[in-house]
Amino acid sequence: PSVHLLVDYYHFAMEKEDLDTLRKALPHIAHVHFAEPEGRCFPEQKKESYRLFCETLRNGGYDGRVSVEAYTSEPQQALKRAAFLKEFF
Repeated sequence: PSVHLLVDYYHFAMEKEDLDTLRKALPHIAHVHFAEPEGRCFPEQKKESYRLFCETLRNGGYDGRVSVEAYTSEPQQALKRAAFLKEFF
């Protein structure tokens, strides 16, 4: 009972996981990592795949932490561009 899961959107997308996999794991998820799969960089614009992933988490009752685990050479600008993620979570 003290062991939980971390779901990483980057790996989820790269492995082409189905949202049903996410739904089944929801009761055990304790944290979410997020990055744009192409280049493992900060997400810069809204995408339908982001919305569906986040909606699945939210509809399943996830209200835990989300962190961006991504590469960038301009962290301040990247954070500003990724601010739209707040809408999804």
